[in-house]
Amino acid sequence: MPRTPVNLEAVHVGSTSADLHLECGSDDPVESYTIRYQRRQLPREPHSEIEDIVSTECSLTDVVLYSTYEVDVVAVNNIGPSLPASIVVTTNEDG
Repeated sequence: MPRTPVNLEAVHVGSTSADLHLECGSDDPVESYTIRYQRRQLPREPHSEIEDIVSTECSLTDVVLYSTYEVDVVAVNNIGPSLPASIVVTTNEDG
């Protein structure tokens, strides 16, 4: 199993999207990344998931203005998923 991704950060957050960047935390081959995110204000709302990301950069595009999201990213290879790297992102007005 690959190691947890490192240096997960939101590099640009706007009103309807958030751009994420991470680094591979492993020397083991990583086939893809999976991102799960959920609006903190609505914990019973189902989470959203983006699978099969092959880049260390990704955009969350269906987010809501002035909302806080809990975001988890896992690395995936042929053995399975890593433990998640987590970040909290709050959307704001583009500026």
